Amino acid sequence: MKFDLSLISLSSSMADWPRRRRPDGEAGRLQKQLSHLVLLSRTLTVDLRGRQILVADRIADALSGFIKVSESHSEQTPFGQNTEGNSPPTMLTQSSAGGKGLFYGLDKSLLELAALENLITTQNKVPTKVDPYGMLDVAETLTVIRHLRNRWSGRVVKREADRKPVTGKLKIARDFNVLRQMISLVGARGGSSLKGIYLTVEDCEVEDVSATGVGIKVTGRKGWAKIGLLVGLKTERDVNWRIGVIRRVQPVKHDETQVGVQFLSRDPESVRATLRANVSDWEKTTDVQSYDNKLALYLRPDELNDNNHLLICGKAELKLGTKYTLPGTRDGDVAMRVTDQQELGPDSVIYRCERLGVAHSSTDSDTGISI
Repeated sequence: MKFDLSLISLSSSMADWPRRRRPDGEAGRLQKQLSHLVLLSRTLTVDLRGRQILVADRIADALSGFIKVSESHSEQTPFGQNTEGNSPPTMLTQSSAGGKGLFYGLDKSLLELAALENLITTQNKVPTKVDPYGMLDVAETLTVIRHLRNRWSGRVVKREADRKPVTGKLKIARDFNVLRQMISLVGARGGSSLKGIYLTVEDCEVEDVSATGVGIKVTGRKGWAKIGLLVGLKTERDVNWRIGVIRRVQPVKHDETQVGVQFLSRDPESVRATLRANVSDWEKTTDVQSYDNKLALYLRPDELNDNNHLLICGKAELKLGTKYTLPGTRDGDVAMRVTDQQELGPDSVIYRCERLGVAHSSTDSDTGISI
């Protein structure tokens, strides 16, 4: 089953979401419960752990009213209920046209799921309808939504690379500002000295590795380990830090947690994204030029990040469609245009960018940068 997210109008979806129409009375209540069970049967897998199951249940409940239920099989209702035996309602991956029972269509639910994702990304908040008590984390909710998108559309997601068990030690750095300082030390000194006390840099044990990530074990009560958190990893022999994002958190004991990290870059660089600042009339009479500086990490195209130019900031402070200069990079002064906000994490925002070239002396009139 295919769906086109480009057909969604963000403004209209935000205005209508989460308004739903259901039959009134007992019939409406039973239809809601059935639809909720159908979505859950298409949702719950071993990939969801801990609080993610709670998030999935909240989303399934909020969007269950959009499911299409029919007694006939069609392209609009391709999924069928398993009616064999006395088992609870579960959906088959694909039902044959000659099957008996109820059939379900999730196209509308997928469209509303995409609208919910856009709403959360725009407002940096989970709507009250899904999170009435303000308990859900934004990054973790967006991770679950990506899982639901694949499951509800019938996609089978396979692990990109096989994991191999290994043993060893790694340094892990968290907190965007500390991680940026660690990477700056590499560029400034040709090394990665950890002189001084960094409470957010610690040792961890490696459990498995793959071409795209690593599984680690951290001990102690690690409340900082959250889905979507940006981290840096390196061995004692490494010069560069590898940048990654936590994709899996699984407590195994009261003081032990398994963490899965997806790599985004093997060779990050700490940069400043500059934009000509608005200045006062007095400042305009001088020859001094004022700039707004946004501290960021620059990730060059890599198979790990789908060959994109990425800029990572500690908060949402870059503007989409705006051109910035990255002065003094390894490639010289580079001009970038921000094209999309790729991911919102607990302490960072990842932007996709278009590289415009090496900056020159001529000034771009609309942004005040040199390209």
